[in-house]
Amino acid sequence: MQSATTRRRNPVRPQTAKIYQSYLDAHILPFLGNEPTYTIENGGMKRFVASLAGKNLSASTINQIFNVATAVLASETDANGNEVNPRKWNHDFIDLPIVNKAEVNAPIVTSEQIEALINDSDGQLQALLVLLSASGLRIGEALGLQSRYSKAQQVNSQDGSYWDPETATIHVRWTLVRGKIQKHTKTAAGNRDVDLASEVNDYLKRANLPVDGAFLFQNTLGDAARVNTLYSQIDALGLDAGFHAFRRFRTTHLRQQDIPEQLIKIWLGHDSNSDITDRYSKIGSNKEYRKSQAEKAGFGFKLGEKI
Repeated sequence: MQSATTRRRNPVRPQTAKIYQSYLDAHILPFLGNEPTYTIENGGMKRFVASLAGKNLSASTINQIFNVATAVLASETDANGNEVNPRKWNHDFIDLPIVNKAEVNAPIVTSEQIEALINDSDGQLQALLVLLSASGLRIGEALGLQSRYSKAQQVNSQDGSYWDPETATIHVRWTLVRGKIQKHTKTAAGNRDVDLASEVNDYLKRANLPVDGAFLFQNTLGDAARVNTLYSQIDALGLDAGFHAFRRFRTTHLRQQDIPEQLIKIWLGHDSNSDITDRYSKIGSNKEYRKSQAEKAGFGFKLGEKI
């Protein structure tokens, strides 16, 4: 675990490492912790997976725990980097459950729900809900945003995440995790610029958000708003789908508007260079084209009379 978070090649993010550690502490070590690694083969993994299934864990969670356990075994290498105990895992023999993507809980909000939430909220919460729905930002990315109004500040785009109202652009360079800024994004693709429709950008200008480099969405102490508090607020408004549901709404809306898939991935912070054709395309660097597509796409809901 220590190596995974400190290595130069594909380091594991601290938040992900905490999840892996929880799998180790709660499931893997209690069952396999006393077993010599060279003795753990398909038969042992079959019993381990059966024990996980007996805890009524979902197929997705069982697969994630299994992957962490096998990664631990694979991490044992000799001085030349060769696996000490190489394994070919037989998923059929182990009876590893198949994850049915159609059954994975992935709630999405509707335009009607978004409009109702907007009408029932105000202030920074309302502005946050509009921004999430119209941009597809992850909640940690949105809460890490700062305001940059003055050209005199001469902000370097690498200094942090901020909203530029003059260009209707969200610059994502870091994220908020457990109330603390992490000066990197979830993935390399997360480091991006997200273009806003002009109507949304104009709304944000009127939303009386903090200025002069402060966090756009704050708590009463002026620090970045806490996710748990916001969860309670949207739950009180009658939504229990979580903030990722707004990201799914944005993805669905962009596809319905026939926005190029590569541009959708760029705006969402997904890897847009998955094949050689994508790597040839420089669609992401064409600001005028991106802006035109942002206007074409719109945002898929009514801002309402309150705004």
